[in-house]
Amino acid sequence: MKSLLQVVGAVARNRALAAVMLAYAVFSATQNAVWIAMLVYAYDRGGAGTAGAVAVAQLVPAALLAPLAAALADRRSPVGVLVGGYLVQVVGMLTAALAIGLEAPLAAYSGAVVASAAVATTRPAQTPLVPGLVRNAEELTAANALTGWIESASVVASSAATGVLLALAGPGLVFAVAGVAGLVSVGLAATVRGMGALAVDEAAGLAGTLAGFGVLARQSAPRLLVALLGAQWVVIGALDILFVVLAVDVLDRGQGWVGYLSMAYGAGGVLTGLAGMALVGRRRLLTPILGSLLLMSAALALSALSTAAAATSTAPSGRRRGSGRRQVYGKNHDERTDRAAAGISIRSDYR
Repeated sequence: MKSLLQVVGAVARNRALAAVMLAYAVFSATQNAVWIAMLVYAYDRGGAGTAGAVAVAQLVPAALLAPLAAALADRRSPVGVLVGGYLVQVVGMLTAALAIGLEAPLAAYSGAVVASAAVATTRPAQTPLVPGLVRNAEELTAANALTGWIESASVVASSAATGVLLALAGPGLVFAVAGVAGLVSVGLAATVRGMGALAVDEAAGLAGTLAGFGVLARQSAPRLLVALLGAQWVVIGALDILFVVLAVDVLDRGQGWVGYLSMAYGAGGVLTGLAGMALVGRRRLLTPILGSLLLMSAALALSALSTAAAATSTAPSGRRRGSGRRQVYGKNHDERTDRAAAGISIRSDYR
């Protein structure tokens, strides 16, 4: 706690840096919240297949835009790119909120895609901006440390809040609240002054990305590291959809529990991050990496066993309800055929 207060104090003494960090905190929270909400919305409209397709539709444009955003931040003002990205995110989130209220799913998906694509501008713009704002090495170190803490804490806090909002009124309210909150990021980032275009580095931006692919093709060690990181994010993406399936169908707890499961996952990430600090400076990391992979595999296997038992035990009660319809964020939707029973074999594909 003392070290955290020292880091926050070091950042708070620099008003411009504090504004950027606070804007990033709001951004991190809203980004996580609308991601959960859109998966819930897409799953309710068409099941796990639709949720997966919408997730991919959000991620692909963001991946393509990130190198271009980095190049633009180098050649233009990073503050302008940051503010513009935040503003587009707000437009996308509010568009999705309105479309959900009007029951226009394609428009809602489009708004989410726009917001997700704009997310790709935030980190490329902030990366060169922060070093230009700090006045000494202490502030730079504090900003880097605080960034990690913000990302971890925002997952926990925003997931809990998203669970409450989903339980109250559904995904539309989540997008509306996130869109309004996003205006705070726009306002804070717009207060930063004195940062114009940076010196252009030919190794940065799109050229740097292409050069990186060349390094991966030639060297095995970076290729292995990137492959491990890619596999990690594939698992994380699968878990995001699995949380929806677990909360709504397997555990029959309702959409609010999607947020609560994500909150528990985020809390585990915070604890793991604290444990990972003990590895700083160690040269041999093979044992910790293999240990973490084994621990993750064991946790997933345990979840598979426990959720299969839960689905089996809740299937009879689901059939006894017999109404054929259920209440989902204030609207009645047809019950999907044998979700609690026959769907167990399908859901095992996502474990």
